[in-house]
Formats: sequence, C-alpha cells, structure tokens
Amino acid sequence: MGQRTTDTALISNKDKLLRLTLEGLDQKYPYGLYEWLKERDLEAYEGILVLEDKINNNFTVNGSLEELKAYLRAYWIAQMKAIMEFEQSRVI
Repeated sequence: MGQRTTDTALISNKDKLLRLTLEGLDQKYPYGLYEWLKERDLEAYEGILVLEDKINNNFTVNGSLEELKAYLRAYWIAQMKAIMEFEQSRVI
C-alpha cells in the first residue's frame, strides 16, 4: 500500500505542476501564435511539439518529478520566447 500512496502523491504533484504551467501560459497566450509559429519558425514550432510529447510521455511511463520539472521549464521558456517574437512581429 505504501507504493500506491507514493504513486498517487507523485501523480498529484505532477498534475499540479502541469496545471499551474498551462494556466500561466493560458494567461499569456496570444490568439494565432501556433499558426504564426508554424509558418515563421518551424523549428521552434516542432520543438514545442517535441516537449509536449515528452511531457505526455512522462505521465504515461511514470517518469520522475524532476524530469517533468525540466520538461515544463523548457516548455515555458520555448513558449515565452515564441510569444515575445510573435508580439514583436505584430509591432513592426
């Protein structure tokens, strides 16, 4: 029973981190970002998709919390960079 409790706590912590990350990005996400990114910077777009896959796989293969934190951090940075570039392109 101890392992099940540990697994449940790990999943709960992972869910919380994912939810906080996505809620934070949702507040900053401009409409049309992914379409613009796919057209203007395919490498960055595909990098974000790879990170999304890594995040999803972390849940399905029961990856570590530290690994998930690293993926979410990289995902946040990639998203914020894309958002800044998108916003700058709209000013020019």
